[in-house]
Amino acid sequence: MTMPPTLKVAIWEIMRNLRSREFVIGLLLSPLLMGVFGGGSWLLERLDRPQRAVYYVIDHIEAFPRLREAGDPEHLEFILFTGDPGDVRDRVEERGAHGHLVLNEDFVETGRLPVYSLRGTLTREAALLEAVDGLLRDYRARLVGLDLHTQQWLAAPATLVPVALDPGAADPALRTARLAASAGLALFLGILIFTTASMLFTSTLQEKRTRMIEVLLSSIEPRHLLDGKVFGHSGLALIQGAIFIVVGLLANHFHFRLPLGQLIDVASLPLIGFFALLGYLLFASLFVASGAMIPDLESAGNVQGTIMMLPFLNVIFVPPAIGNPDGFVATLGTLLPITSPFVIMVRMGLTTVPVAELVAAAVLLIASQVVVGRAAARVFRAGMLMYGKPAELKEIWRWIRTP
Repeated sequence: MTMPPTLKVAIWEIMRNLRSREFVIGLLLSPLLMGVFGGGSWLLERLDRPQRAVYYVIDHIEAFPRLREAGDPEHLEFILFTGDPGDVRDRVEERGAHGHLVLNEDFVETGRLPVYSLRGTLTREAALLEAVDGLLRDYRARLVGLDLHTQQWLAAPATLVPVALDPGAADPALRTARLAASAGLALFLGILIFTTASMLFTSTLQEKRTRMIEVLLSSIEPRHLLDGKVFGHSGLALIQGAIFIVVGLLANHFHFRLPLGQLIDVASLPLIGFFALLGYLLFASLFVASGAMIPDLESAGNVQGTIMMLPFLNVIFVPPAIGNPDGFVATLGTLLPITSPFVIMVRMGLTTVPVAELVAAAVLLIASQVVVGRAAARVFRAGMLMYGKPAELKEIWRWIRTP
């Protein structure tokens, strides 16, 4: 039985890239780089922890004990200064403290507390402000005769407690976690598009530059060649995605220990995979057609930049979809083929997407893939044999209209 030409090209694309040292190195390094980017900021924050702040306090209102209680011993320390106020600067420099402050009646009256430091900057400013703010409220309350319980009652902030009318709805913490997981899936799809699908643009342009495409087109139909390249790189995306998932599961098992079964609805994974695959094929077709239109590497920058900007349309739709997952913008983002895979993933972490919207989004995405695929095949057929100058819009439109 003869193997279909499209399948032959797809297998050739997969094996060619798997034998490529650059692709394999990138494939192995990608999870490592994701781990570095994901955990690097956390590690740097741990290494760059602000040191414990030490402030001397000149107390004229006998409020130092309350201030010391309000301080965080791990991050903030207050030391009572009992000597001549004129010597406090020398003490700060001698002991390497961060500054000093003065508690007096003016502070109680106005709430303004100058903090003196050598450079005019504050270390552990948030903790310092919290301690001083608590001291001020407590001192003023004692002046008007309020007991501690009444002070705490007056200072207690309001708390919003979401109560779902549906008893089976997820609690707020779980809802937030599911949103993060869904957004992570959308980001994962974006990474695959930017890595493997964008390789189509480069490889197509490279084959055109070396004239190897002329040899290929002499033995295979342009449509089969294009489909084979798209499906081949889709296979590479699946391989890369599988490696990422395995590494992520191992990292979660040995380190993070997140309850993935609660964060991701397993029943929705086939639907998510369906939209992700269609979205990937749509972008892949656009990338390969774009590569066919470019005569050389020197002219590739602007076109590649424009095509690579298409996934960034999700920046417009995803934040409103998070804020109002059942609103008009979320629905519009669900129906637009360019954004639907990403928006649907995010919405599934927040709400139940109506079946009618999912069906409409699937139909539009499939139709778009068919239309873009046909147009890409015609552009590919004509553009791959064009050399010397970039195609103009009129010429591209004529290619698309030519059967």
